[in-house]
Amino acid sequence: MADIIQRSFSGGEIAPSLWARADQSKYANGLRTCRNFVVHKHGGVSNRAGTGFVSEVKDSTKVTILVPFRFSNTQTYAMEFGDGYVRFIRDGGQLIVTDGDAPAYSGATSYIVGDLVTDGGIRYYCVAATTGNAPPNVTYWYPLVGDVYEIPTPYTEADLGGLRFTQSIDVVSIVHPSHDPMDLSRYGNVRWTLTTTDFGPTIAPPTSPAAANGTAGTTVWRYKITSTDSETGEESEPTPSFSCTGGTPTSAAPNVITWTAEPNASQYTIYKELIPGNGVYGAAGLASGTTFNDINIVATSSQQPPVNKQPFTGVGNKPSVIAYYQGRRVYGATNNNPEQINTSKSGLFNNMSISTPLRSDDAVTFSLAGDSVNRVVGLVGLRKLVLLTEAGEWSVEGDSSGILTPESINPTQQSFNGAANIHPIVIGNEVLYVQARGGVIRNLGYEFTSDGYKGDDVTLYATHLFRGRSVVDWTYAQIPDSTVWVCMDDGALLGLTYIKSQQVWGWHRHDTAADGVVESLCAIPESSEDALYMIVNRLIGGVEKRYIERMHSRNFTNITTDAIFVDSSLMYDGTNLNIMNTMTLTGGTLWDNTEDLMLDSVSSTFSAGSVGNRVVLVGSVNQKLDIVTYVSPTQVIVRSINDVGVEFRGIAISDWSMAVDVVAGLSHLEGQVVSVLADGNVVSNGVDAPLFVVTGGQVNLSNLYSIIHMGLPIEADVETLDLDGADQRTALNKESLVSRVDLMVESSRGVWVGPDSDHLTEYKQRSTENYNETTRLVTGVISVAMNASYGKGGRVFIRQRDPLPLTVLAAIPVGRLGGTL
Repeated sequence: MADIIQRSFSGGEIAPSLWARADQSKYANGLRTCRNFVVHKHGGVSNRAGTGFVSEVKDSTKVTILVPFRFSNTQTYAMEFGDGYVRFIRDGGQLIVTDGDAPAYSGATSYIVGDLVTDGGIRYYCVAATTGNAPPNVTYWYPLVGDVYEIPTPYTEADLGGLRFTQSIDVVSIVHPSHDPMDLSRYGNVRWTLTTTDFGPTIAPPTSPAAANGTAGTTVWRYKITSTDSETGEESEPTPSFSCTGGTPTSAAPNVITWTAEPNASQYTIYKELIPGNGVYGAAGLASGTTFNDINIVATSSQQPPVNKQPFTGVGNKPSVIAYYQGRRVYGATNNNPEQINTSKSGLFNNMSISTPLRSDDAVTFSLAGDSVNRVVGLVGLRKLVLLTEAGEWSVEGDSSGILTPESINPTQQSFNGAANIHPIVIGNEVLYVQARGGVIRNLGYEFTSDGYKGDDVTLYATHLFRGRSVVDWTYAQIPDSTVWVCMDDGALLGLTYIKSQQVWGWHRHDTAADGVVESLCAIPESSEDALYMIVNRLIGGVEKRYIERMHSRNFTNITTDAIFVDSSLMYDGTNLNIMNTMTLTGGTLWDNTEDLMLDSVSSTFSAGSVGNRVVLVGSVNQKLDIVTYVSPTQVIVRSINDVGVEFRGIAISDWSMAVDVVAGLSHLEGQVVSVLADGNVVSNGVDAPLFVVTGGQVNLSNLYSIIHMGLPIEADVETLDLDGADQRTALNKESLVSRVDLMVESSRGVWVGPDSDHLTEYKQRSTENYNETTRLVTGVISVAMNASYGKGGRVFIRQRDPLPLTVLAAIPVGRLGGTL
């Protein structure tokens, strides 16, 4: 019979309840196991990259969350929100305060919120404007821990799960049902402020308003004035009412209105009491200067002064969800009004004003009305404003053109699934949300054919990954593979490769050593991809440690420097990066390994601890020089491993590296067995001998290496489903004998293959490489013979045990396959 090939694994890992459903399209491209492998959008699978250790959270005894900040694709941060603080991570490292950022405190300097100073060897952040109040006065100064930049917040550990965020340019707006809305603003890399949102116009009314009457009489004429912003057209609140007393004004003897100009105002609107004494005001006219003559103008009731609403004052009136839609900032779900939505004026995010009569750009307030309480738990601005509630999903239709106005709201319920209180994710033109009770994820998108929103259960084919569990956090990494990363309440990390238009919809699951459980996630653009940051709770020496770790990219060109397939890793790179710091080897007569030679560097490079290390000069054949005596920071005595080539004798060499056999700085993995990839070769996979354990924060290797990746080992497995036909014929009950497996792989090294996890055969890859040359990556078809025995299924089990890349594009079991499929 012809060989049977599985050309795609885009279906991901499917539930055991579907292992007999060969009639389903997902069966043909699904997997029985997809563990620590990522499903690619083109259908192949790759073992996931390892994670790099960024830092421990400020306090590992407390829950901490990660939140993305995206100003642009080049200015992004992962924000660490903890108990009363927020820290910032960029490009895999914490933001650090330097001496230039925090000058010495001066009692003569006026400081404002966000300023940094140094006093008594401690860095301080200014929390209130001050002059002359020196640190550590807590009213004005917040102390930093070392040089790590952070700012204080009012949010406790218990608040963190209820925080919701939305962002516009450099401002992240934050809501929580127990706190006033706040704005986190970035003004520089280490200059951030967190302030309570000021709801109201940004322009003030004019000051010192007054009115003078030109005729005798007893009538009280009352007025108010507003300013109009010259750039935004925003109208201020009105001044308090002011008046004059007299007779009816005329052109010869008008009521003269005066005021003091407001900066940035382009014009002023004068409002006049419609009927003396009734307290209702209407527009009487406009002025660009600071005076206005009322000659008995009849004010119009069709334009009355704006009313600035303050909807979030008082206990129980703080919003719990937030989003942007059609140029408005949208708030929802206070404890007192869980079904209510409040929006800002159009284009004015902090202005909640309304007019009489209502204008189309006024703030909008409405509540949902359904068969049960519809507490809003999510807001998404798509083609329509989508409201996710505990009882169902709604869309706000707006007017005939789809524009939301105070007069045209039209909320319409689209489905009745209900949503959990987890922030939704937008992918393209649809939203993914966690269904009520947290164990199902659904999509929701607009369909023109039905003129409504419809969705599906995207966990349907992988229910075993969600049964009895709930989603606690998730994030979306668009590049490179459109992956939704999901954190479950048991600490499991799941991935969903999701491209609905191409019917790519595959789940994969991930685990990590040291009893690591994932507690929070965020993805932000970095370089050409979206980087995944995680908070991982690990058991180190019997103590819980919460680490921030960043998943590395699989887009690498140099396996020695860039391929990282170990977790919570650190890298030693002894490569010289300063081309001006050259090495010159002198003092030779025989130039062999019997004589001591002098090695000089231009810059300070050596220390007493350098003895025992090795300098590698790069050339046509690398020259390895063991350091035997320390002379000075720029000079050591070395002995060559082999004869010194002419190209290295007395010649300044800029291409060199320092090789070591002791790697320090690993205290975060104290007591753990680590996997090691050094100079592109596997030194240990953390499972087979030799084993290396972190002791005293370091690892002692048995050889010297220039580039070392070290971290927790990752074991990655892929297992295909039973070979079976999509029609009524089946091979499930037939005996099969698979004697060989052919795999189409891409840029891969290291693979074990067998019928199951207990009977694996390693593919021997080294072939034509030169001595000491790193084994080359393979792209193409490889064949692995297996210990054949008859059994049912004809499955193929693939494992990567080493810290090396493996990408499988297709699997072809070869042998006697039971039945005729």
